[in-house]
Amino acid sequence: MILMIKFIKDTKVQKSQYSKHKEPINNKTDWKLPSEIILNLRNWITYSVIVKNTYYEVKRMYKEDKLYYCVAYSVEDIKNLLINYRKEVECNKQILKKLVVANKLRFTRYFDFFDWYFKNRITFENVQGDKSFYGKFNLTHDFIIAGILCSIIETYYQFLLGINETPKPHVQAYKYVFSLLENSSNCYSNDNAKQFYEKIRNGLIHQTNTNIKAALSEALSEPIQYQQDIFLVDIEKVYQDIRDSIYSYFTKITDVADLALVDKFIKKTEYIVNY
Repeated sequence: MILMIKFIKDTKVQKSQYSKHKEPINNKTDWKLPSEIILNLRNWITYSVIVKNTYYEVKRMYKEDKLYYCVAYSVEDIKNLLINYRKEVECNKQILKKLVVANKLRFTRYFDFFDWYFKNRITFENVQGDKSFYGKFNLTHDFIIAGILCSIIETYYQFLLGINETPKPHVQAYKYVFSLLENSSNCYSNDNAKQFYEKIRNGLIHQTNTNIKAALSEALSEPIQYQQDIFLVDIEKVYQDIRDSIYSYFTKITDVADLALVDKFIKKTEYIVNY
């Protein structure tokens, strides 16, 4: 808080420059911060909350001569949990719950940022001709989210099948995961999964952009839809459906609703710590 106050003081708002922002309160003049200062303050807070905390988490992934699987468990912790789990004849729910927490944390480190990003990004509609959004979080950063989301889709697929890497053809991972997503329309069909893989995933990985006749959009009525033969993806909606599916998956593992699925979960975790 002290640093925030210092930041505001250092900005030096002059009465003559921003006189239109003053409002009399209790016979005194209270000064509203102009929009450009609010944006700078927001960026400073963003840097402190997101960048600094992320850096702190990265440092924590290796500390005291230990390599960490997630912020809560070291790699050795996970290895020991897996060894003890395999010793049991039946499923040890207490150990399984810890393994679920550890793997869930590996996903939520992305999800927490994605949720923050979609809540705070500036849409083109909100800009209204104001070019001050350049350099701020805006729709152009959806490409970053989409690229990471493709990696999450394939990792999720590996957990579901209990495998180390996504086998070729990679498109099968997208078809399989999309088939699990809940949506009232047919936007997660096999054909759309194939289009997403070819035009979004391959485009971003091989040329850092979506392919021809494909684009990331926002505020679509469905997560995926066509407009004049253009393959449009509302990456926020797609992300939310994938996130919900992954959370549902972890709930099934915790509840031991499917022993075969649990075994594949354990195998994938073993692949990760022994990679």
